[in-house]
Amino acid sequence: MEHEKDSALNEPSTSKLGRNIDAKKLEFALRLQKIEEMKQKIQESVVITQKIITDIDNGIGVTVENVENLKGIINGWMIAEKDKNKEDHSKRTDNRQKGENGKKQRSEEDERRRRINEELKEKEEEMRRLRENNERKLKDEKERRLQEETERRMREEEERNNKLEEERIQRSKEEQLRTEEDRKRKEEEEEEKRLKEDEERRHREAEGKRRMQDEEDRKHQAMEKQKRDEEERLMKLEEERKRIEEEKLKRDPANWKPITYKRYEEETNSFHGGVCCQVAAMDGTLDEEDLECLASDEWREEKHGSMLSVDEKIASSIINIDAKTGEKIFPVPMRVYVPHCSISDSSDEIVVKMSIDGGEWTEQRPASVPQAHLGHVGLNYAGIDVSKFKTVKVVAVAKTRSQEFFVDNGGTSQISTVDKNIKLFIPRDTFSKSCKLKLQVRQMRDHSLMFATRYYKHCHNVLSTSSVMKIASENATNKNIELDLARNTRKEKKTREKGKYLHLYKCRGDSWKIADSEFKGKNMDVSVTLPSRKETYVVMEIEGRPTIPTDEFLNAADELYFHSNASIVRIIAKQRADNPHIMMIQCVGRDLVESRVSEMKILGYTHGPDTSKEFSLLDGQCITLECSGNIKIATGAKVNLIFHSYVETAKQEVHLQVVDEYKQKELDVYLGNLHFQVMRDTRDVAFHNSHNGSIPLTLPKVARENTRKARIQIRFPHYLTALAKFLAIRLTMQPKEDDWLQIIYRYHLFNISFPVFIYKQNNEMRND
Repeated sequence: MEHEKDSALNEPSTSKLGRNIDAKKLEFALRLQKIEEMKQKIQESVVITQKIITDIDNGIGVTVENVENLKGIINGWMIAEKDKNKEDHSKRTDNRQKGENGKKQRSEEDERRRRINEELKEKEEEMRRLRENNERKLKDEKERRLQEETERRMREEEERNNKLEEERIQRSKEEQLRTEEDRKRKEEEEEEKRLKEDEERRHREAEGKRRMQDEEDRKHQAMEKQKRDEEERLMKLEEERKRIEEEKLKRDPANWKPITYKRYEEETNSFHGGVCCQVAAMDGTLDEEDLECLASDEWREEKHGSMLSVDEKIASSIINIDAKTGEKIFPVPMRVYVPHCSISDSSDEIVVKMSIDGGEWTEQRPASVPQAHLGHVGLNYAGIDVSKFKTVKVVAVAKTRSQEFFVDNGGTSQISTVDKNIKLFIPRDTFSKSCKLKLQVRQMRDHSLMFATRYYKHCHNVLSTSSVMKIASENATNKNIELDLARNTRKEKKTREKGKYLHLYKCRGDSWKIADSEFKGKNMDVSVTLPSRKETYVVMEIEGRPTIPTDEFLNAADELYFHSNASIVRIIAKQRADNPHIMMIQCVGRDLVESRVSEMKILGYTHGPDTSKEFSLLDGQCITLECSGNIKIATGAKVNLIFHSYVETAKQEVHLQVVDEYKQKELDVYLGNLHFQVMRDTRDVAFHNSHNGSIPLTLPKVARENTRKARIQIRFPHYLTALAKFLAIRLTMQPKEDDWLQIIYRYHLFNISFPVFIYKQNNEMRND
């Protein structure tokens, strides 16, 4: 009805008036119908009430059903009255809300409602009087019946009391007779009973003593049995506990006695102390002869390129373990302890990588190491568990410290433990099931950023960069994830140029892309949105000069990502003081140059050129060296150095040779160059072209005796002129100290006497 009224207000005036009239007719018809229904109910109530009154007059009485019917009628009228009052109140509220145009209709409706209400009130008053009359009659009838019932009960009680009194007197007489007889009989029975009870008491006492003794014996036996059962139970529990404890201790790797496999070389002052590895397994599952363990220091990129990622650094030798008797299967995984060097970078942590039967390299966090059992004080070990293999390769690797946590379909938010200004938000239902997620934050070192902006053209316009953030999950994301970066305004210099910020990301196998970002607040805090359907993200923020084009940001990201993981190094080439032909070549980080030069001086390598210019490279990259000019490496082959930050591998001693001693006569030394080239890396990183450079080399010329021709004067007789000329030419061609003697012997000139004056370089004269 209300909906029809509201809709009618929005229609034109003519249709509105017509609809109002129809609504009034309908409402009036409904009211008439309700009045008819109410009259019918009143009539039914009157009929029921009259029937009840007739039954009362006829002496039938009022039943519970009649009372319930009257109660239902009264409750129905009360509910109807409440509904009517509610309806009246609702109507009055609606009438008050109508405008001036509805005053006439409201007055007519009020009059009609007043008449209906008066009729209803008259009916209600009539029903009330009828109801009160009925109630009064019911009450009077109830009181009358109650009085009659009371009188009837009193008469019955009096008759019953009289009868009981007569019966009591009769019983009293009979009781006296019975009492006397019973007294005599009881005396006899009591005497007999007393005698019998005495006999029974004596029998019970004897039986009780016997039962008590039996019960004590039974309890004692039960207690003994219970004690034995409890002792057996406790013994079994103790044996089971000891067995479980022994089994637990037996299966605990901390209690296994490790087998030490030594290296073939005698070097013991390195990080490994001459130890290849240590292997521990549960007793009875492994003998020393079952395995062959070899340590390999060949970390060539073309051989182990798939082993390292961009941010990983070798921290140990590669341990090759072969099962001599075929495939080994352990009920409890065997544990391998690999010696590794200590790491100096606090942002790195040690993890262990393993390849089983030539398969892919998998990464695990190192297992606990029981130093008390391993011995070899001063060595660092990383443990890893292996349960089934024929051959297995194990290596300890240092990589950027990661923050690991599990995410379910409820999502999560995590703050980086490295940089509190970085917060990762994973929304609900990003992952369909629980999976492990890693967050790595590697801060860009100031000298790396300075080196990149100085020497690489794509980075000339870069003002600053954030930490490099890497997010890796086991499963692809179903929704976009967010990375919030809070800006630390206290660290920013107020005087430097303000640039524009871009946020870039790359996924595995993709190039750098610009991420959607939203700046918030005065501090320019930013929220970076990363797209879904990816497993790995690398994110960084770059601040560049306002004029820098977007493409240059993308090119700079490659260089900056490379330098966030690269090391800045120099090449040192020093020759021995006692033999300059022996040269030591090393590639070391910029922080170690001075200390390594000092160490080489102590070992006698004091001659040679200055160190090379600084350049950058990743761990595991190969540097190729060769000589040019008038100096060469004795073997004639190129020298390959593999650089590692923690393991000293980029070091080699070479022998130098002069290519042609008769060249460069005008110089005091022989000149040459040591050329080096950094080979390109094949890992998932795009960076600048391979670096080339050279270092000048010199070799001293050997000091020789003065080879000035000896002046020989021979006085011959005239007929020997030809012979003298021949001898002079011969000696000139072969200027040796005793050549003239060989000539005399050869041509049989023993009978010829002639003085020979030989003037030597030291001005000594020899006569013969």
